[in-house]
Amino acid sequence: MSGWSWKRKTPGKNNAPDDDSPSASPAPSDKHLSLARDSLARLLEDEHVPADIRHSLAREYQNLQDLLDKIENNEIHIAVLGRVSVGKSSLLNALLGNDIFATSALHGETRSVDRQTWQSYDSGGVLLIDTPGLDEIDGKQREDMAIEAAAQSDLILFVVDGDLTHSERECLYTLNRQSCIVLLVLNKCDRYSAQEQQQLMASLQAHTAGIIDPKNILTASANPSAYTVITIDDQGEETESLRQPDPDVTALTSRLWQIVEQDGRSLAALNATLFASHVTDRVSARILETRRDIAEKVIRYYCVAKGVSVAANPVPLADLAAAAAIDSALVYHLSRVYDLPMSRRESGKLVAVIVAQ
Repeated sequence: MSGWSWKRKTPGKNNAPDDDSPSASPAPSDKHLSLARDSLARLLEDEHVPADIRHSLAREYQNLQDLLDKIENNEIHIAVLGRVSVGKSSLLNALLGNDIFATSALHGETRSVDRQTWQSYDSGGVLLIDTPGLDEIDGKQREDMAIEAAAQSDLILFVVDGDLTHSERECLYTLNRQSCIVLLVLNKCDRYSAQEQQQLMASLQAHTAGIIDPKNILTASANPSAYTVITIDDQGEETESLRQPDPDVTALTSRLWQIVEQDGRSLAALNATLFASHVTDRVSARILETRRDIAEKVIRYYCVAKGVSVAANPVPLADLAAAAAIDSALVYHLSRVYDLPMSRRESGKLVAVIVAQ
């Protein structure tokens, strides 16, 4: 994996990284990214995870592999998130300068996660990811898909077209708890006057105080409304025509590239580390749940054995010795279930201490 960072292509120039440039030497972010990559690889190759648990978490393991591939390919992923019809796909098209993502006047055109490369550089690149709307009717699965795509992304564009709704605030709080880096984009700002824009921006900043840096709250107009133009010819006759303004995403583009070029590798490392930690927690919880089920069966078995032994033993006090032996075996087998370093002799000593107390 090379030590250079993501940069925009400059037309007419050689955009290959210069080996003699400072970026050719390893930076702290490169080390962090390398550590994150190694953590993902170790987690994927861990032979101590039982096959049934790996199978039950197949989706998480596939996401781990996707993250590892992303790091190996030197990619940064930027996901767009928001309610239906706020202009997510249009915003991505405006950034790309092409109508690649599907848009429609129909409710909820985007029904699956889609991605396109934006300003690719050498072997790696920046990928823009479109997701379904968060408030799709009967679209719980699509909502989960959108949130999952955002969790695996290095940067999130949370798009709104007005003041925040309750569900949008809740979603932003969730993303903040997951340590996601979010840019809040007020789209369709051409519909508002300058004064209304100022009021909306002030409200957005107030609602996201402590969650989103004010400099990461931006305005955009991905698909401005067409307006009527009246032209008068030399004869004084008037002709009406519709004119479609160009998209205005200059501020957003500038901020995005500033973040990507300065912190791209750190973001990739942070995202990979957080997701690896999430999967590790899921694996540990599933293993603990499996061990608990086995432990309950072991305890029931020894309880029955102990009851039969005590009831069937006619010699006074001998039943206590038999019970102690059964308890010792129980402790030993439970230690094996939970993978604890305890011998049979040590388990017997532990039971003796408990009985003495």
